[in-house]
Amino acid sequence: MRTLLSLLLVFSSVLVYGQNSSQGKFNFLLKGGVNASQVGGDGLSGFDKLNLALGIGTQTDFSEKFSGRFELNYLQKGSRKAPDPNNNDLTEYRMALQYIQSPLLLRYSHNEKLALVAGPGIGYLISAQESNFDGDIESDPEFNFIDLSLILGFEYTLSEVWSAEIRFDQSIIPIRSKGEVNTPNLIERQFNTVLGIMLSYSIR
Repeated sequence: MRTLLSLLLVFSSVLVYGQNSSQGKFNFLLKGGVNASQVGGDGLSGFDKLNLALGIGTQTDFSEKFSGRFELNYLQKGSRKAPDPNNNDLTEYRMALQYIQSPLLLRYSHNEKLALVAGPGIGYLISAQESNFDGDIESDPEFNFIDLSLILGFEYTLSEVWSAEIRFDQSIIPIRSKGEVNTPNLIERQFNTVLGIMLSYSIR
């Protein structure tokens, strides 16, 4: 964690330098989109939960090819299992997680249209809820407050101000430990996996 904080400080310093540099470009971003999520370790499979994603960001050009980006996003994650009466399966389950995430990203422009975006993201849990057919379930053990993930995105420029991005977000530390009690939908340590589509509007 100390190393990560050091990286945050270094990256922030670079952003400030880029903002003050006469050669650098600095702009704000408004972002919105949807994502599909699943949770590894819950005994389920498939990106079955549809979520909302909203955020703001700043971007500074380091060179013609490379840019630095800092974002502050609201993300919904989790997993879902719907009943399947056709196969005599009436069980259902829903894990709804809400995060405020702070990604620090490096953007590489392949050409005028295509770019690669990658970097770490720190998510702060603001709400967690589990439920089944009978209602809410007490989370035992509780979810971790921090969700540290790696982010990889492919961005396509639509116009001077609009761009679209496909983003993959994978937890690299558990969002919840296994615990000592046998709990349904908690087979092993759990990790978030998210695949999303976002639109960005640039304010220069």
